[in-house]
Amino acid sequence: MCADGARIHDLRTGTVHKAKVHALGGGGSDRAETVRCFAVLLAVARAANRGAIIRLHIDATQAGRSGPRQALLDAVDVALEAGAVPQTYRQLDVARIGRARGLVQPGRAEPAA
Repeated sequence: MCADGARIHDLRTGTVHKAKVHALGGGGSDRAETVRCFAVLLAVARAANRGAIIRLHIDATQAGRSGPRQALLDAVDVALEAGAVPQTYRQLDVARIGRARGLVQPGRAEPAA
């Protein structure tokens, strides 16, 4: 797997998944930071409701600040409430193969028994 800011590439199969990175923080004034964090929360909620892949990013220096850190936790909560399932890149590949074979139920990362 190889990922950039907008996609995840499976180098073995050539499959490309659309998966934008939602970045939190970024400096600037406190007011601008608040607006950016709120915008990320809205974007994550929309993506989760569409069933899209959600990837979150926070810079280590921003993770020490209460605003971006809380926004990250809120974004995870919003995504989980909308039915998102936490997955690794490997699980993403397994789920894709399973769906193609009819083995994975929507909203589940692992093949059905």
